Amino acid sequence: MKFKDRLKKLMLEKNLKQSDVARLAGVSQTIVSKWLRLDSSPKLKYIQPLAKALNIRVSDLTGEIEDSEKFTPTEKRFLALSHKQQEFLMGLFDYCENHYKKIS
Repeated sequence: MKFKDRLKKLMLEKNLKQSDVARLAGVSQTIVSKWLRLDSSPKLKYIQPLAKALNIRVSDLTGEIEDSEKFTPTEKRFLALSHKQQEFLMGLFDYCENHYKKIS
């Protein structure tokens, strides 16, 4: 399934308009309209806020689980986590990375 089709389906399920998605994701309505019209995914910087706005996992939005043969078992486990769990782990990763730089 293409990104635009997944987004349309999610918007229908959650009874959201383009303006609602734009407001929740912190983008313009023009950008949301472009996502729905074109056969392309949003830039990476918009994926996480959009998933958070729709209260779904990034993988639900991007269809990454559908293409799971591309991912290692660890990546699949990460993608299956909720948005909140992914954010927590990324914050922990950033902390560890910064701490390691200080001691090395």
